[in-house]
Amino acid sequence: MHIAWKVLLPIALVLVVVVGGLVLWPATAGGFFWDRWVAWPLTGLLFAFLLYVMVRALQWNRRRARELAA
Repeated sequence: MHIAWKVLLPIALVLVVVVGGLVLWPATAGGFFWDRWVAWPLTGLLFAFLLYVMVRALQWNRRRARELAA
């Protein structure tokens, strides 16, 4: 539950705002001019960041559980 409330929910809210902004951004006839060169690397960076945050949250949660058990 800690990871869901403290990590995943804020990330989800930020992504909702980002997607809402992208929906409002007008596209050209062939799509966005930056789709090919920016969108895929940005998507990869976003997934890497999300994976990093989730791993760090799990590590913190395990460390906290050990401290509380001691």
